[in-house]
Amino acid sequence: MFRYRRPGLKEAIKRLYFHLVMKSQHFRTAAGLFLVALLPRLFVAFAPHPPLFSDMEDYDRAAVNFLRGHGLAMSPEYLAYRPPGYPLFLAAIYWTVGRNWTVVRVVQGVLSAGSCVLLYLLGAVLLQKEQRLLIRRGVPVLSGLLLAIYESHIFLAGIVLTETLFTFLLLLFLLFLCGCSHRPAFCSWSAFLLGILALIRPAAVFYLPALFYADARCLPGGKKGGQWRWRMGRWCLHFLLFCVPMVPWTIRNALILHAFVPISTNGGVNFYIGHHAGYSYWSTGEKEAIRARTDLNEVEESRLFFRLGLGYILDHPGQTLVDTWRKLVYLFRPGIPVWPMGDQGYDLRFALFPRMRLITVDWNWLFLILSICGGVLFWREIPNSRAMHLVVFFHILAVLIYFARARFRVPLEPVFLFWSVYAGLWGILGIRKHLRQEDQPEGGTPALPRRHSGESRNPGHSKGKTTDFCYPLAGVVLPCAVETGSFSD
Repeated sequence: MFRYRRPGLKEAIKRLYFHLVMKSQHFRTAAGLFLVALLPRLFVAFAPHPPLFSDMEDYDRAAVNFLRGHGLAMSPEYLAYRPPGYPLFLAAIYWTVGRNWTVVRVVQGVLSAGSCVLLYLLGAVLLQKEQRLLIRRGVPVLSGLLLAIYESHIFLAGIVLTETLFTFLLLLFLLFLCGCSHRPAFCSWSAFLLGILALIRPAAVFYLPALFYADARCLPGGKKGGQWRWRMGRWCLHFLLFCVPMVPWTIRNALILHAFVPISTNGGVNFYIGHHAGYSYWSTGEKEAIRARTDLNEVEESRLFFRLGLGYILDHPGQTLVDTWRKLVYLFRPGIPVWPMGDQGYDLRFALFPRMRLITVDWNWLFLILSICGGVLFWREIPNSRAMHLVVFFHILAVLIYFARARFRVPLEPVFLFWSVYAGLWGILGIRKHLRQEDQPEGGTPALPRRHSGESRNPGHSKGKTTDFCYPLAGVVLPCAVETGSFSD
Protein backbone atom coordinates (compact mmCIF):
# COMPACT_ATOMS: atom_id res chain seq x y z
CA MET A 1 0.00 0.00 0.00
CA PHE A 2 1.33 3.39 -1.00
CA ARG A 3 1.85 5.78 1.88
CA TYR A 4 2.34 9.51 1.38
CA ARG A 5 5.67 10.65 2.75
CA ARG A 6 5.79 14.23 3.91
CA PRO A 7 8.79 16.00 2.33
CA GLY A 8 11.56 17.00 4.66
CA LEU A 9 12.88 20.50 5.17
CA LYS A 10 15.76 20.04 2.72
CA GLU A 11 13.46 18.73 0.00
CA ALA A 12 10.93 21.53 0.64
CA ILE A 13 13.69 24.13 0.25
CA LYS A 14 14.78 22.52 -3.02
CA ARG A 15 11.23 22.62 -4.35
CA LEU A 16 10.80 26.23 -3.28
CA TYR A 17 14.08 27.17 -4.95
CA PHE A 18 13.09 25.37 -8.15
CA HIS A 19 9.70 27.09 -8.39
CA LEU A 20 10.99 30.54 -7.45
CA VAL A 21 14.31 30.67 -9.26
CA MET A 22 14.19 28.16 -12.07
CA LYS A 23 10.59 28.69 -13.18
CA SER A 24 9.76 32.25 -12.10
CA GLN A 25 10.61 34.99 -14.55
CA HIS A 26 9.48 37.56 -11.99
CA PHE A 27 12.01 36.34 -9.44
CA ARG A 28 14.96 36.59 -11.80
CA THR A 29 13.93 40.04 -12.99
CA ALA A 30 13.34 41.26 -9.42
CA ALA A 31 16.72 39.91 -8.31
CA GLY A 32 18.44 41.72 -11.18
CA LEU A 33 16.70 45.00 -10.35
CA PHE A 34 17.62 44.62 -6.69
CA LEU A 35 21.32 44.16 -7.46
CA VAL A 36 21.39 47.07 -9.94
CA ALA A 37 19.72 49.33 -7.37
CA LEU A 38 21.82 48.17 -4.42
CA LEU A 39 25.22 48.99 -5.93
CA PRO A 40 24.97 52.82 -6.06
CA ARG A 41 23.20 52.88 -2.69
CA LEU A 42 26.11 51.02 -1.10
CA PHE A 43 28.52 53.58 -2.56
CA VAL A 44 26.49 56.29 -0.83
CA ALA A 45 26.31 54.30 2.43
CA PHE A 46 30.10 53.93 2.72
CA ALA A 47 30.91 57.45 1.53
CA PRO A 48 31.96 60.13 4.07
CA HIS A 49 29.04 62.05 5.57
CA PRO A 50 28.87 65.20 7.71
CA PRO A 51 27.48 64.98 11.27
CA LEU A 52 23.73 64.70 11.75
CA PHE A 53 21.79 67.96 11.95
CA SER A 54 18.20 69.26 12.04
CA ASP A 55 15.56 66.51 11.72
CA MET A 56 18.22 63.80 11.53
CA GLU A 57 19.59 64.80 14.92
CA ASP A 58 16.09 64.76 16.44
CA TYR A 59 15.41 61.20 15.27
CA ASP A 60 18.80 60.00 16.47
CA ARG A 61 18.38 61.63 19.88
CA ALA A 62 14.92 60.06 20.34
CA ALA A 63 16.30 56.59 19.51
CA VAL A 64 19.23 57.00 21.91
CA ASN A 65 16.97 58.25 24.73
CA PHE A 66 14.69 55.26 24.20
CA LEU A 67 17.57 52.78 24.53
CA ARG A 68 18.84 54.57 27.66
CA GLY A 69 15.45 54.24 29.31
CA HIS A 70 14.50 57.92 29.08
CA GLY A 71 11.52 57.35 26.81
CA LEU A 72 11.03 57.74 23.07
CA ALA A 73 11.42 61.53 23.10
CA MET A 74 13.82 64.02 21.56
CA SER A 75 14.02 66.13 24.77
CA PRO A 76 12.25 66.55 28.14
CA GLU A 77 10.35 69.54 26.71
CA TYR A 78 9.14 67.66 23.61
CA LEU A 79 7.97 64.17 24.56
CA ALA A 80 5.82 63.50 21.49
CA TYR A 81 6.98 66.09 18.97
CA ARG A 82 8.32 63.54 16.48
CA PRO A 83 6.31 60.51 15.30
CA PRO A 84 7.66 57.32 16.88
CA GLY A 85 7.96 55.07 13.82
CA TYR A 86 11.36 56.10 12.48
CA PRO A 87 13.06 56.51 15.92
CA LEU A 88 11.95 52.95 16.74
CA PHE A 89 13.50 51.80 13.45
CA LEU A 90 16.78 53.47 14.43
CA ALA A 91 16.57 52.11 17.95
CA ALA A 92 16.22 48.55 16.61
CA ILE A 93 19.42 48.98 14.58
CA TYR A 94 21.30 50.65 17.47
CA TRP A 95 20.25 47.86 19.84
CA THR A 96 21.48 45.23 17.37
CA VAL A 97 24.84 46.62 16.18
CA GLY A 98 25.36 49.79 18.22
CA ARG A 99 25.06 53.42 17.21
CA ASN A 100 26.56 52.93 13.77
CA TRP A 101 25.21 55.29 11.12
CA THR A 102 26.94 53.36 8.31
CA VAL A 103 24.87 50.30 9.20
CA VAL A 104 21.74 52.48 9.18
CA ARG A 105 22.62 53.67 5.67
CA VAL A 106 23.28 50.11 4.48
CA VAL A 107 19.92 48.94 5.84
CA GLN A 108 18.21 51.88 4.18
CA GLY A 109 20.06 51.07 0.95
CA VAL A 110 18.63 47.55 1.08
CA LEU A 111 15.14 48.95 1.70
CA SER A 112 15.53 51.45 -1.14
CA ALA A 113 16.63 48.66 -3.50
CA GLY A 114 13.65 46.65 -2.25
CA SER A 115 11.41 49.56 -3.26
CA CYS A 116 12.52 49.02 -6.87
CA VAL A 117 11.44 45.38 -6.59
CA LEU A 118 8.10 46.37 -5.06
CA LEU A 119 7.49 48.86 -7.87
CA TYR A 120 8.20 46.09 -10.40
CA LEU A 121 5.79 43.71 -8.63
CA LEU A 122 3.14 46.44 -8.41
CA GLY A 123 3.36 46.96 -12.16
CA ALA A 124 3.23 43.21 -12.79
CA VAL A 125 0.07 42.90 -10.68
CA LEU A 126 -1.71 45.83 -12.32
CA LEU A 127 -0.77 44.84 -15.88
CA GLN A 128 -1.09 41.06 -15.64
CA LYS A 129 -4.15 41.05 -17.96
CA GLU A 130 -2.65 43.48 -20.46
CA GLN A 131 -2.47 41.89 -23.94
CA ARG A 132 0.25 44.14 -25.37
CA LEU A 133 3.52 42.44 -24.49
CA LEU A 134 5.57 45.66 -24.59
CA ILE A 135 3.25 47.22 -22.00
CA ARG A 136 2.82 44.13 -19.83
CA ARG A 137 6.53 43.35 -19.50
CA GLY A 138 8.21 46.62 -20.38
CA VAL A 139 6.45 48.99 -17.98
CA PRO A 140 7.26 47.11 -14.72
CA VAL A 141 10.89 46.48 -15.71
CA LEU A 142 11.64 49.99 -16.99
CA SER A 143 9.93 51.72 -14.06
CA GLY A 144 11.89 49.58 -11.58
CA LEU A 145 15.11 50.28 -13.49
CA LEU A 146 14.49 54.03 -13.50
CA LEU A 147 13.88 53.99 -9.76
CA ALA A 148 17.11 52.00 -9.33
CA ILE A 149 19.15 54.88 -10.86
CA TYR A 150 16.94 57.71 -9.56
CA GLU A 151 19.12 60.37 -7.97
CA SER A 152 17.01 61.57 -5.05
CA HIS A 153 16.22 58.02 -3.88
CA ILE A 154 19.90 57.03 -4.06
CA PHE A 155 20.79 60.17 -2.12
CA LEU A 156 18.10 59.80 0.56
CA ALA A 157 19.03 56.15 1.14
CA GLY A 158 22.18 57.51 2.80
CA ILE A 159 20.37 60.14 4.89
CA VAL A 160 18.96 59.46 8.36
CA LEU A 161 15.43 60.57 7.44
CA THR A 162 12.03 58.93 7.07
CA GLU A 163 11.78 58.97 3.24
CA THR A 164 13.41 55.59 2.50
CA LEU A 165 11.47 53.60 5.10
CA PHE A 166 8.20 55.38 4.33
CA THR A 167 8.55 54.85 0.55
CA PHE A 168 9.25 51.13 0.99
CA LEU A 169 6.20 50.61 3.21
CA LEU A 170 4.04 52.83 0.99
CA LEU A 171 4.82 50.69 -2.06
CA LEU A 172 4.08 47.56 -0.03
CA PHE A 173 0.79 49.18 1.03
CA LEU A 174 -0.06 49.95 -2.62
CA LEU A 175 0.83 46.40 -3.65
CA PHE A 176 -1.63 44.98 -1.11
CA LEU A 177 -4.20 47.65 -1.93
CA CYS A 178 -4.15 46.96 -5.67
CA GLY A 179 -4.23 43.22 -5.02
CA CYS A 180 -7.50 43.44 -3.08
CA SER A 181 -9.51 42.59 -6.19
CA HIS A 182 -7.69 39.24 -6.39
CA ARG A 183 -7.40 38.43 -2.67
CA PRO A 184 -9.73 40.40 -0.35
CA ALA A 185 -7.57 39.46 2.66
CA PHE A 186 -4.93 41.83 1.33
CA CYS A 187 -7.16 44.73 2.36
CA SER A 188 -6.75 43.75 6.00
CA TRP A 189 -2.97 43.79 5.62
CA SER A 190 -3.27 47.17 3.93
CA ALA A 191 -5.18 48.57 6.91
CA PHE A 192 -2.52 47.38 9.36
CA LEU A 193 0.28 48.72 7.16
CA LEU A 194 -1.47 52.07 6.95
CA GLY A 195 -1.38 52.34 10.73
CA ILE A 196 2.40 51.73 10.67
CA LEU A 197 2.80 54.34 7.93
CA ALA A 198 0.93 56.85 10.09
CA LEU A 199 3.41 56.25 12.93
CA ILE A 200 6.23 57.21 10.54
CA ARG A 201 4.43 60.13 8.89
CA PRO A 202 1.04 61.18 10.31
CA ALA A 203 -0.02 62.48 6.86
CA ALA A 204 -0.66 58.82 5.94
CA VAL A 205 -3.97 59.15 7.81
CA PHE A 206 -5.22 60.94 4.70
CA TYR A 207 -4.98 57.62 2.77
CA LEU A 208 -7.95 56.11 4.64
CA PRO A 209 -10.52 56.91 1.88
CA ALA A 210 -8.36 55.00 -0.63
CA LEU A 211 -8.40 51.99 1.69
CA PHE A 212 -12.19 52.10 2.01
CA TYR A 213 -12.57 52.49 -1.77
CA ALA A 214 -10.39 49.43 -2.45
CA ASP A 215 -12.32 47.50 0.19
CA ALA A 216 -15.64 48.37 -1.46
CA ARG A 217 -14.41 47.15 -4.86
CA CYS A 218 -13.65 43.64 -3.61
CA LEU A 219 -17.04 43.05 -1.97
CA PRO A 220 -19.11 40.10 -3.24
CA GLY A 221 -22.37 40.62 -5.03
CA GLY A 222 -25.76 40.23 -3.42
CA LYS A 223 -28.76 42.22 -2.34
CA LYS A 224 -28.22 45.91 -1.95
CA GLY A 225 -29.12 46.08 1.74
CA GLY A 226 -27.02 43.07 2.66
CA GLN A 227 -24.08 44.41 0.70
CA TRP A 228 -24.22 47.72 2.58
CA ARG A 229 -24.25 45.92 5.94
CA TRP A 230 -21.31 43.78 4.83
CA ARG A 231 -19.47 46.88 3.61
CA MET A 232 -19.95 48.79 6.85
CA GLY A 233 -18.82 45.78 8.85
CA ARG A 234 -15.62 45.45 6.84
CA TRP A 235 -14.93 49.18 7.06
CA CYS A 236 -15.25 49.07 10.84
CA LEU A 237 -12.97 46.04 11.00
CA HIS A 238 -10.31 47.64 8.84
CA PHE A 239 -10.49 50.91 10.74
CA LEU A 240 -9.80 48.95 13.92
CA LEU A 241 -6.85 47.23 12.23
CA PHE A 242 -5.61 50.65 11.17
CA CYS A 243 -5.79 51.86 14.79
CA VAL A 244 -4.04 48.81 16.28
CA PRO A 245 -0.44 50.04 15.72
CA MET A 246 -1.30 53.53 17.02
CA VAL A 247 -3.29 52.65 20.15
CA PRO A 248 -0.28 51.91 22.44
CA TRP A 249 1.38 55.18 21.45
CA THR A 250 -1.84 57.17 21.90
CA ILE A 251 -2.33 55.69 25.38
CA ARG A 252 1.27 56.55 26.24
CA ASN A 253 0.73 60.15 25.15
CA ALA A 254 -2.47 60.40 27.17
CA LEU A 255 -0.69 59.17 30.31
CA ILE A 256 2.34 61.48 29.90
CA LEU A 257 0.85 64.60 28.31
CA HIS A 258 -2.64 64.34 29.84
CA ALA A 259 -4.18 65.13 26.45
CA PHE A 260 -5.47 63.29 23.41
CA VAL A 261 -2.49 63.16 21.03
CA PRO A 262 -2.94 60.30 18.53
CA ILE A 263 0.59 60.48 17.08
CA SER A 264 2.63 63.70 17.44
CA THR A 265 2.38 67.31 18.55
CA ASN A 266 4.07 68.95 15.55
CA GLY A 267 0.87 69.13 13.48
CA GLY A 268 0.03 72.66 14.65
CA VAL A 269 3.55 73.93 13.88
CA ASN A 270 3.49 72.39 10.40
CA PHE A 271 0.06 73.89 9.76
CA TYR A 272 1.31 77.35 10.76
CA ILE A 273 4.40 77.05 8.53
CA GLY A 274 2.10 76.65 5.54
CA HIS A 275 -0.27 79.49 6.53
CA HIS A 276 1.41 82.70 7.61
CA ALA A 277 2.22 86.10 6.16
CA GLY A 278 5.01 86.05 3.60
CA TYR A 279 4.86 82.31 2.93
CA SER A 280 7.68 81.03 0.71
CA TYR A 281 9.65 77.82 0.21
CA TRP A 282 11.93 78.08 3.24
CA SER A 283 9.95 80.51 5.42
CA THR A 284 8.71 79.42 8.85
CA GLY A 285 7.02 82.66 9.85
CA GLU A 286 7.55 83.80 13.42
CA LYS A 287 7.79 80.27 14.79
CA GLU A 288 10.91 80.77 16.88
CA ALA A 289 9.86 84.26 18.05
CA ILE A 290 6.49 82.92 19.24
CA ARG A 291 8.20 80.10 21.08
CA ALA A 292 10.54 82.58 22.76
CA ARG A 293 7.64 84.83 23.88
CA THR A 294 5.49 82.02 25.28
CA ASP A 295 6.05 79.41 27.94
CA LEU A 296 3.71 76.63 26.80
CA ASN A 297 4.00 72.88 26.81
CA GLU A 298 4.09 71.11 23.46
CA VAL A 299 0.34 70.37 23.37
CA GLU A 300 -0.68 73.97 24.09
CA GLU A 301 1.98 75.23 21.69
CA SER A 302 0.59 73.04 18.89
CA ARG A 303 -2.92 74.34 19.52
CA LEU A 304 -1.66 77.94 19.50
CA PHE A 305 0.08 77.52 16.14
CA PHE A 306 -3.02 75.85 14.70
CA ARG A 307 -5.19 78.79 15.80
CA LEU A 308 -2.71 81.24 14.27
CA GLY A 309 -2.69 79.39 10.95
CA LEU A 310 -6.48 79.07 10.87
CA GLY A 311 -6.87 82.76 11.69
CA TYR A 312 -4.59 83.66 8.79
CA ILE A 313 -6.71 81.57 6.39
CA LEU A 314 -9.93 83.27 7.54
CA ASP A 315 -8.41 86.76 7.35
CA HIS A 316 -6.64 86.29 4.00
CA PRO A 317 -8.61 83.79 1.85
CA GLY A 318 -7.31 85.23 -1.42
CA GLN A 319 -3.67 85.02 -0.38
CA THR A 320 -4.31 81.49 0.87
CA LEU A 321 -5.33 80.47 -2.66
CA VAL A 322 -2.14 82.04 -4.02
CA ASP A 323 -0.08 80.18 -1.40
CA THR A 324 -1.84 76.92 -2.33
CA TRP A 325 -0.75 77.38 -5.94
CA ARG A 326 2.78 78.07 -4.71
CA LYS A 327 2.75 74.80 -2.79
CA LEU A 328 1.85 72.91 -5.96
CA VAL A 329 4.72 74.64 -7.76
CA TYR A 330 7.15 73.89 -4.93
CA LEU A 331 6.06 70.26 -4.88
CA PHE A 332 6.32 69.50 -8.61
CA ARG A 333 8.61 72.06 -10.23
CA PRO A 334 11.82 70.44 -11.50
CA GLY A 335 15.13 71.93 -10.49
CA ILE A 336 14.42 72.33 -6.77
CA PRO A 337 16.89 70.11 -4.88
CA VAL A 338 15.57 67.63 -2.36
CA TRP A 339 16.66 68.71 1.11
CA PRO A 340 19.29 68.22 2.50
CA MET A 341 21.03 67.94 -0.88
CA GLY A 342 23.29 70.99 -1.13
CA ASP A 343 23.11 71.66 2.63
CA GLN A 344 26.10 71.01 4.92
CA GLY A 345 28.10 69.83 1.90
CA TYR A 346 25.69 67.02 1.06
CA ASP A 347 25.78 65.90 -2.56
CA LEU A 348 25.89 62.71 -4.58
CA ARG A 349 29.35 63.42 -5.95
CA PHE A 350 31.25 61.92 -3.03
CA ALA A 351 34.97 61.32 -3.11
CA LEU A 352 34.36 57.58 -3.26
CA PHE A 353 32.39 57.77 -6.52
CA PRO A 354 32.69 61.30 -7.96
CA ARG A 355 30.81 60.60 -11.21
CA MET A 356 27.65 59.20 -9.62
CA ARG A 357 25.43 61.93 -11.09
CA LEU A 358 26.39 60.99 -14.67
CA ILE A 359 24.58 57.65 -14.42
CA THR A 360 21.45 58.83 -12.63
CA VAL A 361 18.17 60.44 -13.59
CA ASP A 362 16.08 62.85 -11.58
CA TRP A 363 12.77 64.69 -11.65
CA ASN A 364 12.39 66.80 -14.79
CA TRP A 365 9.74 68.30 -17.04
CA LEU A 366 9.51 65.15 -19.19
CA PHE A 367 8.67 63.00 -16.17
CA LEU A 368 6.14 65.59 -15.00
CA ILE A 369 4.28 65.70 -18.33
CA LEU A 370 4.41 61.95 -18.92
CA SER A 371 3.27 61.15 -15.37
CA ILE A 372 0.18 63.34 -15.81
CA CYS A 373 -0.64 61.65 -19.12
CA GLY A 374 0.08 58.20 -17.71
CA GLY A 375 -2.09 58.82 -14.66
CA VAL A 376 -5.04 59.77 -16.87
CA LEU A 377 -4.52 56.74 -19.14
CA PHE A 378 -4.18 54.39 -16.18
CA TRP A 379 -7.38 55.70 -14.59
CA ARG A 380 -9.23 55.01 -17.84
CA GLU A 381 -7.74 51.64 -18.80
CA ILE A 382 -6.86 49.93 -15.48
CA PRO A 383 -9.78 50.24 -13.02
CA ASN A 384 -7.91 48.27 -10.34
CA SER A 385 -5.39 51.11 -10.08
CA ARG A 386 -7.85 53.77 -8.98
CA ALA A 387 -7.11 53.21 -5.30
CA MET A 388 -3.51 54.17 -6.13
CA HIS A 389 -4.78 57.37 -7.76
CA LEU A 390 -6.67 58.18 -4.56
CA VAL A 391 -3.52 57.68 -2.48
CA VAL A 392 -1.67 60.14 -4.73
CA PHE A 393 -4.54 62.64 -4.54
CA PHE A 394 -4.82 62.57 -0.75
CA HIS A 395 -1.05 62.77 -0.34
CA ILE A 396 -1.03 65.98 -2.42
CA LEU A 397 -4.03 67.23 -0.43
CA ALA A 398 -2.14 66.72 2.83
CA VAL A 399 0.80 68.70 1.45
CA LEU A 400 -1.50 71.55 0.42
CA ILE A 401 -3.10 71.63 3.87
CA TYR A 402 0.29 71.90 5.59
CA PHE A 403 3.36 73.09 3.66
CA ALA A 404 5.24 71.92 0.57
CA ARG A 405 8.84 70.98 -0.08
CA ALA A 406 10.35 68.97 -2.93
CA ARG A 407 11.22 66.33 -0.34
CA PHE A 408 7.52 65.56 0.17
CA ARG A 409 7.26 64.43 -3.47
CA VAL A 410 9.75 61.61 -2.91
CA PRO A 411 7.30 58.90 -1.71
CA LEU A 412 5.13 59.48 -4.80
CA GLU A 413 7.99 59.45 -7.31
CA PRO A 414 7.91 55.66 -7.87
CA VAL A 415 4.25 55.96 -8.91
CA PHE A 416 5.05 58.93 -11.14
CA LEU A 417 7.87 56.97 -12.79
CA PHE A 418 5.50 54.08 -13.37
CA TRP A 419 2.93 56.34 -15.00
CA SER A 420 5.63 58.04 -17.07
CA VAL A 421 6.90 54.75 -18.50
CA TYR A 422 3.34 53.63 -19.21
CA ALA A 423 2.56 56.85 -21.09
CA GLY A 424 5.82 56.66 -23.03
CA LEU A 425 5.35 53.07 -24.19
CA TRP A 426 1.67 53.70 -24.89
CA GLY A 427 2.68 56.60 -27.13
CA ILE A 428 5.33 54.49 -28.90
CA LEU A 429 2.78 51.79 -29.68
CA GLY A 430 0.31 54.41 -30.89
CA ILE A 431 2.88 55.98 -33.23
CA ARG A 432 3.90 52.56 -34.56
CA LYS A 433 0.29 51.66 -35.21
CA HIS A 434 -0.30 54.96 -37.00
CA LEU A 435 2.76 54.47 -39.22
CA ARG A 436 1.65 50.96 -40.15
CA GLN A 437 -1.75 52.22 -41.14
CA GLU A 438 -0.14 54.83 -43.38
CA ASP A 439 2.08 52.20 -45.03
CA GLN A 440 -0.89 49.91 -45.69
CA PRO A 441 -1.94 50.01 -49.40
CA GLU A 442 -5.31 51.50 -50.21
CA GLY A 443 -8.05 48.87 -50.35
CA GLY A 444 -6.06 46.50 -48.20
CA THR A 445 -7.36 44.34 -45.37
CA PRO A 446 -8.75 46.50 -42.55
CA ALA A 447 -7.22 46.07 -39.12
CA LEU A 448 -9.17 44.14 -36.54
CA PRO A 449 -9.85 45.67 -33.13
CA ARG A 450 -7.46 44.72 -30.36
CA ARG A 451 -8.59 41.80 -28.27
CA HIS A 452 -9.53 42.84 -24.74
CA SER A 453 -8.51 41.05 -21.59
CA GLY A 454 -10.58 38.03 -20.75
CA GLU A 455 -11.40 37.13 -24.38
CA SER A 456 -10.23 33.91 -25.93
CA ARG A 457 -6.98 33.94 -27.88
CA ASN A 458 -8.75 32.42 -30.90
CA PRO A 459 -12.36 33.49 -30.52
CA GLY A 460 -15.01 32.03 -32.77
CA HIS A 461 -14.62 28.54 -34.18
CA SER A 462 -17.61 28.64 -36.49
CA LYS A 463 -17.63 29.70 -40.11
CA GLY A 464 -18.00 33.40 -40.77
CA LYS A 465 -16.07 34.59 -37.72
CA THR A 466 -12.63 36.10 -37.89
CA THR A 467 -9.68 35.59 -35.62
CA ASP A 468 -6.39 37.31 -35.02
CA PHE A 469 -3.09 35.53 -34.65
CA CYS A 470 -0.98 36.58 -31.66
CA TYR A 471 2.76 35.98 -31.74
CA PRO A 472 3.99 36.20 -28.13
CA LEU A 473 7.65 36.52 -29.07
CA ALA A 474 7.03 39.62 -31.11
CA GLY A 475 4.34 40.99 -28.82
CA VAL A 476 2.24 42.07 -31.81
CA VAL A 477 -1.29 41.07 -32.77
CA LEU A 478 -1.26 40.81 -36.54
CA PRO A 479 -4.58 41.52 -38.30
CA CYS A 480 -4.70 38.44 -40.50
CA ALA A 481 -8.50 38.45 -40.86
CA VAL A 482 -8.64 34.72 -41.62
CA GLU A 483 -12.07 33.21 -42.22
CA THR A 484 -12.28 30.26 -39.88
CA GLY A 485 -13.81 27.17 -41.43
CA SER A 486 -12.91 28.12 -45.03
CA PHE A 487 -9.58 26.30 -45.34
CA SER A 488 -11.11 23.55 -47.46
CA ASP A 489 -11.10 25.93 -50.40
